[in-house]
Amino acid sequence: MGWELVVASQGAGDHGDMVESFNESVKDAFDSNENSVGPCRGNVELAELQFQSQVLATHVLIEDGTAGNEYYAEVVDSGNAWFEAIERDDYEMVDS
Repeated sequence: MGWELVVASQGAGDHGDMVESFNESVKDAFDSNENSVGPCRGNVELAELQFQSQVLATHVLIEDGTAGNEYYAEVVDSGNAWFEAIERDDYEMVDS
C-alpha cells in the first residue's frame, strides 16, 4: 500500500504526497471492503487503520510536511492489527 514510501520519504519534500497516496490506498481498501458481499475479516481493524491514516495525513498537512512519531506509530499498530486480523502474517508495517 505504499507505507514503505511514507517511511522512506520522511523529511523529503514529497513526504506529504506519499502520505496522501498511502491514505488514498487505505481509503480504497476500506471502500472495497465495505462494498463486498457479507462481512469480511478485519473490518474493525481496517476502519481503525483508515482513521489513523487520516489523522497522520492531517497532521502532515497542518504541520508543514511532518508529524510527530506517535502518529506514524498509530498507523503501524493499526496496520499490523489489520494484517493479523486478515491472517496475513507475511506482512508487517514498521515505522523506521
